[in-house]
Amino acid sequence: MLRAIEKHNNNELVVLPIIIRACDWEEAPFSQIQSLPKDVKPISSWHDIDSAWLDVVSGIRKTIEWIKENDSRVAIQEVFWVDSVSPDFQKWLNDTEVKLVHRNVSEIKLDDIFVPPDLKVLADELDEYSGSVSCDVLLKGLNRSMIFGDEQSGKTALVKYLYKGLVNGGYWPLYISGEEVKTSDFDKLITKKSSEQYAENIDYQSLTNRVLLIDNFSKNKLNKKYLNRLIQKLKSNFDKLIFVSIDSYQYIAPEIEELDDFEFYEILNFGNLKRSELIEKWVSLGCEEEIEEKELYSKVDEIKIKIDGVARGNVLPPKPIFILTLLQMFESFTPQKVELTSYGHCYQYLIYQSLEKARIKNSDIDIYMNFLTEFGCAQFNNDGKGLNEEDVRFFHTEYEKKFLKIDLDKIIGNLINTGILAKKNDKLQFKYSYIYYYFTAKKLADSVANDESTKKNIQNLLANLHREDCANIIIFITHHSRDNWVLDEIQMCMMELFSDCSEASLDSKSLEFMQEFLKEIPSLVIEHRRVEEERKRTDQEKDELENNIVEESDKLEPSDILAKINRTFKGIEIIGQIIRNRHGSLDKEKLEELATQAYGVGLRFLQYFLDISDISKEEVVKSIENMLKENPLVQNDVLEKEAKNIFLLMTYSAIFGVLRKVSISIGSKEANEIYENIEAKTSTPAVKLINQAISLQFSKTIDAKTLRGLVDEFAKNPTCEKILKEFVIQHIYMFPVDYKQKQKVADLLKIPIANQIGINKQKSFKV
Repeated sequence: MLRAIEKHNNNELVVLPIIIRACDWEEAPFSQIQSLPKDVKPISSWHDIDSAWLDVVSGIRKTIEWIKENDSRVAIQEVFWVDSVSPDFQKWLNDTEVKLVHRNVSEIKLDDIFVPPDLKVLADELDEYSGSVSCDVLLKGLNRSMIFGDEQSGKTALVKYLYKGLVNGGYWPLYISGEEVKTSDFDKLITKKSSEQYAENIDYQSLTNRVLLIDNFSKNKLNKKYLNRLIQKLKSNFDKLIFVSIDSYQYIAPEIEELDDFEFYEILNFGNLKRSELIEKWVSLGCEEEIEEKELYSKVDEIKIKIDGVARGNVLPPKPIFILTLLQMFESFTPQKVELTSYGHCYQYLIYQSLEKARIKNSDIDIYMNFLTEFGCAQFNNDGKGLNEEDVRFFHTEYEKKFLKIDLDKIIGNLINTGILAKKNDKLQFKYSYIYYYFTAKKLADSVANDESTKKNIQNLLANLHREDCANIIIFITHHSRDNWVLDEIQMCMMELFSDCSEASLDSKSLEFMQEFLKEIPSLVIEHRRVEEERKRTDQEKDELENNIVEESDKLEPSDILAKINRTFKGIEIIGQIIRNRHGSLDKEKLEELATQAYGVGLRFLQYFLDISDISKEEVVKSIENMLKENPLVQNDVLEKEAKNIFLLMTYSAIFGVLRKVSISIGSKEANEIYENIEAKTSTPAVKLINQAISLQFSKTIDAKTLRGLVDEFAKNPTCEKILKEFVIQHIYMFPVDYKQKQKVADLLKIPIANQIGINKQKSFKV
């Protein structure tokens, strides 16, 4: 309501309160807004209720008429998409320009799969920014904008989206490609393009609300003087200008004076929210009206786990084209070819796609793959940094000592054109980190069996697992190598972490100190929430969290406690990827060994945390108390109690967070047998909670029998009981559960349902 009132005050919409019954509305946030019916007399107090509602309807109608007369957006000339834009140009606007195949539709159109990206708002200094906005902001009031985007970031698709949005909003956009801008005399080009894009009966030159969209602006043929002259002329001829350019043009734009009054933006890669939206569109393609919500979200989650695994930590830039390529790959491969959808093959598929687009002959692919493998090794030996000109010459010499001669300039030129290699600060390097990790790991994996120095390199990578590059190379090695030595070394690395701690069991005795605190926490309630909205909110929170994370682990020494903690959770993630990728080929014994180490190191860290918390409890509580003392109105006894509660809340959150992290990292719906075996051998509350979280997250099932057993077991363990309830409630919010099952679960866990509480209150009130 407050957001609506804010928009009302900013003239973005109209709020129209209706007073139905007598109430203290004068103190409400909307008290200053004109309300209905007339004289703000509550409808219930009218002698004739029908007349009251008629007065309300009349007031709404008058408000709508006022909006039509005064809202500039409505005053814009109304146009109709089909009638105004020529059929050929409509076809181009809906062309994906990449070949996509889907089992449910014969032809995929851009509208079917396009998800509007968000834009980074660039400040006066173009390398700074001040937040992000929806690209829809360009369809509204802004008059002059320039958008920068990396290669394959979806620039042309965005232009097409804006074109259609502008037409539907009452504007008359005109699309021009930068290559066509060869002279500052623009009139002939406008006439030519408008005749191609609009119906014959439209005289474009006589229209108002005209918008010029120039795609690939950096490819214009004009020098600085005539480019300035052209932009000046365009400002007087068009109501709105939107230019789209490659990101490197950011360094040239400040030198063009006529761009000084432009707003600058940069296309952002897809975060969790946008990835989910794109996957949902793909899954529901051709069956939007028939697919059940439960089936939709089950498929979306299954695919998103794979794509998040591939794009983890932005190793693979989550651009729309990469996500679509992976979706296409998952679509094309049959269930019998499961191995082909493993993460290693996903990266390989993307690399081969890049080489094919460059029209490199099949007979030469092996040469390029070998060159890239050796180049990856050279960059790795150079501490992951690019090679300068002298380094490249040395690399070439060493390469030709081992392999047949190659045309170095041709190969490097082709690889730069494909977007596999890039030159940055006069150094040649892999353009995207996933390609560097892929080929470096390939070289290490190929030689691990017969080369001791390679084994030492891998052991060094494991010792520095807290570093992002080391962790990623290890992950890629597990994609390439089937050598059990690598898996054994990962296990050894995990065994050494927090080895002086026992595994946290979370039995009732060890958590007695939490009981009084938990009694004061409000009881949990299952609220009525829309699954779609809850999933969006969760994705938004993930995006905000990821945007605010500052990665400092590369600066830590391996012996630092923060480095050990980072290695712990990186190692758990790596084991999880191995389980998901190789559950079909690794024997059960090895899978169980790996999973056991993941459980073990996570729970040893949790015990370490609980021990440290216990030792430093008084000191931490005192520190919190001192912070709270800034409020002089709070009494000392209240301060002490509040400080203890904050400390215990932090402890509870840590327990919950570690269990959740372990379950999400190692979970897989195919490996249930392994998790059950581990629970049979280590039947602690902690292990049972991890397994319950895995079942809810990956199998999407609430097993009433298992749940009943856990409820009985945790009856005298309020901390684990509360964690169990929170796991189940989160599942209900994030995944469709029918009302009968929801009621059954609520009864089992003794959690009231919010709307049921309301009904019971109404019944008691009537009595």
